[in-house]
Amino acid sequence: MSEIEENWYLIYTKPNQEERARSNLQNQEFSVFLPILSYDEKEGVYFEKMFPRYLFVLPSKQDINWSK
Repeated sequence: MSEIEENWYLIYTKPNQEERARSNLQNQEFSVFLPILSYDEKEGVYFEKMFPRYLFVLPSKQDINWSK
């Protein structure tokens, strides 16, 4: 049985542009992972990026054009 190897890539974004980059990459058929931490405090629930400025990206195809 042959295994299909999936390579995740780490993308470094501009400051505070992770959401925009994620949206653009998803529109180009990439699978994107942006880990978010949430924690409760008296004032409410807060969310924080686990790795600011970084996205994990999995191309949907083998021959992906990274120049986009």
